[in-house]
Amino acid sequence: MAETNTHIISIVLLKKFGDKHKQIVVSDKDKGITYLERVKDIAFAEHTKLIEEAERKWHQTETHVISAYKKLREGKLLESPFHTDVIKNLIAVHYVRCFPFYAIKHRFEEEMFHKINLNVIKKLGRPLTIEEKEWGAGEWLQKVEETTPKIFISTFEKVFDLVSRTGLEVGVAPDGAEFLIGDTPVVTIGEKGKMGIMQGVTIDIASGVGMPLSPQHMVALKKDAKETRYTTLNVRQVNAANEKQVRQALRFYCYKPAGINDKTNVSSNVER
Repeated sequence: MAETNTHIISIVLLKKFGDKHKQIVVSDKDKGITYLERVKDIAFAEHTKLIEEAERKWHQTETHVISAYKKLREGKLLESPFHTDVIKNLIAVHYVRCFPFYAIKHRFEEEMFHKINLNVIKKLGRPLTIEEKEWGAGEWLQKVEETTPKIFISTFEKVFDLVSRTGLEVGVAPDGAEFLIGDTPVVTIGEKGKMGIMQGVTIDIASGVGMPLSPQHMVALKKDAKETRYTTLNVRQVNAANEKQVRQALRFYCYKPAGINDKTNVSSNVER
C-alpha cells in the first residue's frame, strides 16, 4: 500500500489497525519484508474513481461507519438495525471493490495480450517486443475502464441485496489475541479449502463470509437473517481468521505495531 500509494480498504477501517501515533505495520508478501507505515488518506484505487455509482455507494456507507464503530465499542451494534446494516454494507462495498476488479483486470490482461500477440505473430512472424507490450498495455487498460463501470454497478446491486437478507455475527477476540487485515479483507470460504473469487468462491455461494473490523472484532455474514449475535472467540479461532487474511491477501496485510514483538499477540505469530 505504501509503494503503490493506493488502497481499496476504507480509511476509517484501516485506521482501526493503527496505533495512537497513526502507525501501522505493513507486511509485503511479494518481497518478504515488514515495515512501519503511517496511516494516511491514501488515494483510492483509480479504477473506481471513474465510476460515480460505485463511489456514491462507497461514501454513503463510509459516512456512517464512524458512528457504527461507536456502537461496536459500546457492545450495542446489534441493538441498532441501522448500524448493523451499515456494517453489512461495509462488507458489501469492500467485496465489490476488491474482487471483481482483480478478476476483470486479470482476464482482460490475459485476453488482450494474447490477441495482440497472435496478431503480431500472424502479420510479422515474431512475438511482441518489450516496447510493443508496453503500448499494448494501454489498449487493454482502456478496455478495462470501458467495461468495469457496468460490471461494478451490476455487482453492487446484487451484493447489497444479498447482504440485506443476511444475519450478522460479531466475533470478539480474547485478551492476548488480535486480528490483522489483508488488502482484500472480505474472505469467502468454499468447499475443499477453496477461498476467494479467484478460486471461484463468490459471496453468493460461499459457506462463510468474514471481514475484520478492528484488532478486537471480526464480523461474519450468516445465511439466516435471525442469526445476529455477538460471540467470544478463542485464540485458535483468531489465528485461523488471520491465516485466511494472509493467504487471501494479494500482496499486503497489516496489523498494529504492538504485535511485532508481543509473543502473546496472535498477529505476531502468523507466518509472514
